[in-house]
Amino acid sequence: MRAKKTLVMLFLLAALAALLPAAGSGGAPNGAFAASISTLAQGPGQSPESKPRPDSAREVVMLVAGGDVGGRLFHLVPNALFVSSTDAAQVYEPRSGRLEPTRGRLHDSREGATATLLADGKLLIAGGLRCVNGIFGSRCAALDTAELYDPASGRFVTAGAGSGGKMSSARAGHSATLILGCNCAADGKVLLAGGISGSIKTTLRGIVSSVPLATAELYDPVKDAFVAVKAKMKDRRQNHCAAPLVGGQVLIAGGDDAGYFEHALAAAEIYDPKTNSFLPAGTMQTARELAQATTLERQVVKGSLAGDVLISGGLVASGRLMGDSSSTAELYDPRAKRFIAIASHMSSPRTNHSAVLLASGPLAGTVLIAGGIQLRGDGTARGVRQVSYATADIYDPSVDGTGEFRPTGDLNEARGGHAFALLSGGPNSGEVLVVGGENCDGKSPSFCYIAGSPEDRAARNPGVGAELYDPITGAWTPLRATMPTPVSAAAYGAVSR
Repeated sequence: MRAKKTLVMLFLLAALAALLPAAGSGGAPNGAFAASISTLAQGPGQSPESKPRPDSAREVVMLVAGGDVGGRLFHLVPNALFVSSTDAAQVYEPRSGRLEPTRGRLHDSREGATATLLADGKLLIAGGLRCVNGIFGSRCAALDTAELYDPASGRFVTAGAGSGGKMSSARAGHSATLILGCNCAADGKVLLAGGISGSIKTTLRGIVSSVPLATAELYDPVKDAFVAVKAKMKDRRQNHCAAPLVGGQVLIAGGDDAGYFEHALAAAEIYDPKTNSFLPAGTMQTARELAQATTLERQVVKGSLAGDVLISGGLVASGRLMGDSSSTAELYDPRAKRFIAIASHMSSPRTNHSAVLLASGPLAGTVLIAGGIQLRGDGTARGVRQVSYATADIYDPSVDGTGEFRPTGDLNEARGGHAFALLSGGPNSGEVLVVGGENCDGKSPSFCYIAGSPEDRAARNPGVGAELYDPITGAWTPLRATMPTPVSAAAYGAVSR
């Protein structure tokens, strides 16, 4: 009997090599949805140029809402994405330098949701997945609900009262972008685009996901309602990146049109809020999903690349479970309406990494790129590998026409699919905070642990849940306090109160 049980376990371990690449977004190897998880008050759908800024006279905190608490798939392999979602939420308090639980919890357990800062200072947390782990693998369902976080009360209320408390469609792996500056009816609304409306399952054949959507919807904070956009995107896509452009338009680039780790797209399009339509925006130099898009804000960046969009890393999937993460990057020039390859490469291939435009100090106008996961596959479940990186780079747009990457200090813990924010106000103003994420070992099957969790420390990893980057020294410092709930693929955003 014991021999039969051992044979079953060995079979499962061999088959589990295809487990998903470690969320958001946020990630999605913990990042499958990271690119779509609206990052902080400035995230893949927002930028300092087009977002409401936290009031510098008030206390600014960072919210980390929901996420995945990890677990053992099939009771054998530790994983940190698409496993077990939580309704816990926590805020980073700059005065104490600690992460504390919020007064209220989310109404729905969710991971890979988007978080978008609204003009009234509240955060819209929309969609994502509810994942439950079971004997035969984990099962995740896309959510059609959204919530508003009020920093004044520290609590969550259901969003969309004007649309029956529901979004127009369930969405996960979508993008969320605040529209500002169009001088049209869409100003202040949030564009939610793409994603999947069905399910994601972890099986012995790897991750199996629903077909992506080509639909979009707008959230109107005045009416507190979600309204479907009549026009459809040119391509179905999930795990794409999005960035605001001058005049309220939104760049939507890449993603996957078949599922998760199936077929990466190079095609891009633009949402025009004045006509409520989608327009072709050319083709990227490299097809990529789970990449990051960072607007080089004119208020911060000087020189010829000001206003361009930096698209970094991502997974270049050429077939189901076939492909590799990329160390390349490119620029979208909204004036010429074209993508331009950057000759310089990042120090590591990255998927589900963080990308933050630094607004002050000695590195003002540069972008800090940190962490991420290299997700590789040869087309078979056995051939899938996930390894997290602790490396970080500074992208300097003032060098060599298209900019240059140069290494900076390494993180104390390798991580991908982490929450991140540029802090303003308080003792660590101007520094970058990263929280949670997953640390994967790159073996077959790859074991992935929530950064800072007891399981992470038991695996002899550094066990650093959160850390700060100082642009002056170029070094990362771990937070002394532990996270109340260590998570990956959380929704996150900076708010003032």
